[in-house]
Amino acid sequence: MLVSLIIENRSTLPIRVSGFGDTPTSWNAETAGVSLVDISRDGQQRNLYLQRPVVTPPHTISGQSSRMVPPGGIYARQIDAAKWLIADGWKPGRYQVSIRADALHLDNHTTAWVLSTPSLPPPTRDRWASPGSVLVANS
Repeated sequence: MLVSLIIENRSTLPIRVSGFGDTPTSWNAETAGVSLVDISRDGQQRNLYLQRPVVTPPHTISGQSSRMVPPGGIYARQIDAAKWLIADGWKPGRYQVSIRADALHLDNHTTAWVLSTPSLPPPTRDRWASPGSVLVANS
C-alpha cells in the first residue's frame, strides 16, 4: 500500500530532508525519518498503530544522505505503509493516517518534526490510490 509523502518548502531558505531512499526497498529505506503516528480504520477513533518497521541497511551503506529542498521546492517520497504493524493487520477499508516527517533541518539551528495537514478530503481515484498526506514546512 503505497503512500506519497510530499513536503513543500514554503520558507525563504532551503531545508534539508535526511533518509536512506525515496522508494520502497526490502530493507525499509523509505521508512527512515518518517512516522505513521495515528492510524484509524473506517472512522473508528482507536489508534491502530503498534510498531514501525526496522530499517536494516546493507553493510555497504555507511549512513543516511540528505536532500536539499529549495524555497518553493517540493520533495516526494513513496512509502509502503503496509510495513507498519497495526492492530488486526491491514484489512480492506478506509484509513485515516497522520504522517510525521522527522528531523527536517530548517537551518543550522532549527530542526522540526512536522505532522501532516489535518482534515484532508477523502481520497478519490484521481487523487490517491491509498491514504496520503501533504506536509508543509513554514519558517
